[in-house]
Amino acid sequence: MTTNFLILAARICIPSVFIALGIERIMVYLGIITGPEFSMGTIAFSAFELAVGLMVAFGWKLRFTAGLLAIFIILDAFISHPFWSVSSIEFHAQYLHFSKNLSAFGGLILLIWFDIYSLDKRKEASE
Repeated sequence: MTTNFLILAARICIPSVFIALGIERIMVYLGIITGPEFSMGTIAFSAFELAVGLMVAFGWKLRFTAGLLAIFIILDAFISHPFWSVSSIEFHAQYLHFSKNLSAFGGLILLIWFDIYSLDKRKEASE
């Protein structure tokens, strides 16, 4: 019971960063809150982060959706946060973001591995 609860908590917490950033950027774009301007590409990725993050949190097609986020976050780590090629002033910030992405990637891989309490599993169990 405790293990299942902890995995459920992880399934909700791990995608929270995708959900929160997706909501924030979309709200900035819509003018609901103030913030920096984002490109349409950023807004599209934010909508993706929000939608897929919610799917993971709710456990819908968990292995597939967590896999999508895992691919997204590891690509983002290497493309957007190349700490190895920046000046010493930027190094810490880029290294921190890269490390956070790597950490989220690990959590998503664990969700894929355990796949407990997904909507699909509960549906299968009730049939």
